[in-house]
Amino acid sequence: MTYYSYKEKQYIKDLGIKVLVLSSAIVTFLLVAGLMYKDYEAGKDLTEYWLSLGIIAVVEIGVYLLIFKMGMNLEGGSEGIRFSYPPFLIKPKEISWSMIETWQIRQIKPFKEFGGWGYKFSFKGKKTGLVLKEGDGIEILLKSGKTWVITINNAEMLRSLLRKHIPEKEVKSE
Repeated sequence: MTYYSYKEKQYIKDLGIKVLVLSSAIVTFLLVAGLMYKDYEAGKDLTEYWLSLGIIAVVEIGVYLLIFKMGMNLEGGSEGIRFSYPPFLIKPKEISWSMIETWQIRQIKPFKEFGGWGYKFSFKGKKTGLVLKEGDGIEILLKSGKTWVITINNAEMLRSLLRKHIPEKEVKSE
């Protein structure tokens, strides 16, 4: 497929998640530092603690990069849309216009619908989400019965692309 007219990259920017990740890192470091200080006063060898702190730092940096720096890519053009979310959805998922039963632009509520942000699945397995924020998103029902929910940055631009190619499949909101 060729994609030109719509392209975006999206990242998780929620302050609450950033505070949670930073808090977990600080608490972990403080716990290890407290144990380390206790053994330091007792004159014990601290090599294992230094190694633990190094491993914790690498893991925390990895978690930060994975959550906040790996973006979701969404493109759309004359043949359909495609999206990827490395490292979770590395190979782009392509949906041609002919595969779509219905579509709608609507408000997405990550916790209410999926239990949080990221590459998510509903409990019944019929709905899959690429949810990186609360707000505008597209819900696409495929002819196979599977539903994709994807948050978007530019709802009007994507809506105009979809209306240009498959206006008859739009679900009108009331």
